[in-house]
Amino acid sequence: MTNENHIGFERKLRELVDTSKIKDILSLIPSSVILPMFYKGDTAFNKQLNRDIVITKNGWKNGEHIYYFINDDDEVYDYESNFKF
Repeated sequence: MTNENHIGFERKLRELVDTSKIKDILSLIPSSVILPMFYKGDTAFNKQLNRDIVITKNGWKNGEHIYYFINDDDEVYDYESNFKF
């Protein structure tokens, strides 16, 4: 059974490690852990800007994941709810 909180992490793992080990790795993470959907270097669609952006880093603020990116030469952030999955 796939934990929806781990979908982004699983996608990133598939880029980095042998796919036969992914289920073993994911089984180590408690289902109560909420992982980000996007990671550094990912391209994501920002609904407010109505365009794709490249994530420079991620964090946590006000109970929600935030994603930093470059907009008009400044590093800014937006909340996960403002991104399209």
